[in-house]
Amino acid sequence: MMPTTTQKSVFDRPPHGVRKIVLATNIAETSITIDDVVYVVDCGKIKMKNFDVENNIATLKSEWVSLANARQRKGRAGRVQPGVCYHLYTRAREMTLENYPLPEMLRSRLEEVILQLKILQLGQAEPFLQRVMDPPDPRVLEISLKLLHTLNALDSDENLTPLGYHLANLPLDPQTGKMILMGAMFSCIDPIFSVAASLTFKDPFVIPLGKEDQVNKCKIELSNGSKSDHLVIAEAVKLWERAKTHGHSRDFCWDYFLSQNTMNLLKLVCCFAQRTPVNYIGDGTILVAKPIVYNLQRVSSQAQAKLLVGAGAGGRDMKDQFARYLYEMNFLSEQDVKAPTANVNSNNLSLVKAIICAGLYPNIAIIKSVKRRNHTGKVIIRLSTPEDGRVELHPKSINEKMSDFESRFLLYHLKLKSTAIFLHDTTMVYPLPLLFFGEGVDYYEENGTEFIAVNNSIRFRCRKSTSSLVKDLRNRLDGLLEHKVTHPGVIDWSRTSEEGALLRAIIELITYEDKQLMIAQEGDDDNFSN
Repeated sequence: MMPTTTQKSVFDRPPHGVRKIVLATNIAETSITIDDVVYVVDCGKIKMKNFDVENNIATLKSEWVSLANARQRKGRAGRVQPGVCYHLYTRAREMTLENYPLPEMLRSRLEEVILQLKILQLGQAEPFLQRVMDPPDPRVLEISLKLLHTLNALDSDENLTPLGYHLANLPLDPQTGKMILMGAMFSCIDPIFSVAASLTFKDPFVIPLGKEDQVNKCKIELSNGSKSDHLVIAEAVKLWERAKTHGHSRDFCWDYFLSQNTMNLLKLVCCFAQRTPVNYIGDGTILVAKPIVYNLQRVSSQAQAKLLVGAGAGGRDMKDQFARYLYEMNFLSEQDVKAPTANVNSNNLSLVKAIICAGLYPNIAIIKSVKRRNHTGKVIIRLSTPEDGRVELHPKSINEKMSDFESRFLLYHLKLKSTAIFLHDTTMVYPLPLLFFGEGVDYYEENGTEFIAVNNSIRFRCRKSTSSLVKDLRNRLDGLLEHKVTHPGVIDWSRTSEEGALLRAIIELITYEDKQLMIAQEGDDDNFSN
């Protein structure tokens, strides 16, 4: 990715006798005007994020543009002077192009849409969505409902659970919303809010051409040995906030290959209450007041600059916004993200990874083997997910070049299919967080061997006595979380509190496990069975 400072050079006029050539993605279709552009060369292709319902995966593949895209590209020239556009496809190909790109509802998952339908009390999701202008594929609806059931946001009758009600009121996707709720309950909101903000917006790191290794070294330094892309960002945000208070934020961003604009936008969200009309076919219109948060990934760089300038008028720190929502829901006692009472466990990285697990589950990949090629020294990591089979770590993940892992399990947020199925951001996690925050806990015997299982794909050898203890703790934890979601309130961490004692016991187990070496060397299967 080209740094922002370099990108701005496209507006500079070249010296006499020098031709300026600008290579641009489809973001240039509508967001910028370069006044000295005279010729546009349109390759006729576009990479657009879609959802492959057959394989249940988001894709980013090259496809033919629509006629609307082609018209926008043509309009980049001739805006302030005569111009010419060359389309690199035939007239016959042009006749086959669609008029417009697919509506977002037809190329996205529907969890957030379903939660909004439920909080508006519009009935069952399928009959309602089949009556919209562009009905989604019923299979996409089925996949989204399955995830909401797994997150315990919907019950078996497709009604909102207490947790689902809270998730529907948060301006976040349900997995990230669950993560910040759990962060509040376990009193570690500062790092969790940083992770949630980055997942809501985008990765703040820039990777200049030829400096990939330097960027990776900076990320490894920030990771503090955690093998977590998410904790890298949490640490980067923490150090950037500290540098900003001393007036050195730009120097910090330069040293660690961070985008200053992105870091500012991670801190900013423009939010306001707006009455949003929802047309219920046949029954009139329902008006609902709901906080609206700009999706900054779809906002042009010029608009982002305006948002930053207008921060004093209506913008708020994104982490402060999360705190305000949870305070209004009674999950926090005050709105200060740095409040000691809300950050009792923020320095416990083992717990922070476990809370990330609570939010991102069931997004789990399993490491099968780690090998190093002798002649090149390159590390080859074989890993898979239960639903996709073999997947690859994206080169920008710090775990892509790791040569050893103490646990076989990686959490991920973004899984995208392009030339292969890539996991873009990962966090190594140990078994106990999966058992405490995963789908459930089951004990069984197979061929004389005892197992404890999270689901059909994730199981561990475990004695029955240990399994009973873990299952009892899990049941107690589920009961406490259900009570807190139904009756929101701040956790009592005093020594005489039963809820505080239970959570401290679970935290101590998770912390102790994280300090142990679960895999002594490559290929050791003593602790894992898949």
